[in-house]
Amino acid sequence: MPIFPICNLETAQRAIAHVGRQDCRVVFDTMHFCRTGGRTADLAALDPDVIGYIQLCDVPAQRVLADYMEEAICERLACGEGDLPLVELLALLPQDRIVGLEVPQRSQELAGVPLEERLAHCLAAARNFVHAA
Repeated sequence: MPIFPICNLETAQRAIAHVGRQDCRVVFDTMHFCRTGGRTADLAALDPDVIGYIQLCDVPAQRVLADYMEEAICERLACGEGDLPLVELLALLPQDRIVGLEVPQRSQELAGVPLEERLAHCLAAARNFVHAA
């Protein structure tokens, strides 16, 4: 089954209203939000209860791969290595939500970079980002 992100916060709010459950929330993904035209002003105006979980990553401002979903699933950057306004986004997101790192890096795997090294790099970048933010 293909996976397609909801492309904007307005659609996400309509989807939640359609479901009609208090426990229905969206996963806020920094890549999808920014790449589909989301702006910090949009996020600032959002009811924070709409967000249930946060997926944090970084990417270049422009696509790296021609296939959007392939890039989303296979190639993302660690925090602070791309062009997303992560500091601003994190300041606007609810502080009491679980935040997960979503940093798939197939190219690193195919280049032979060991799993432990890839994980250590992503964790160090996340720690540096959080301390800087």
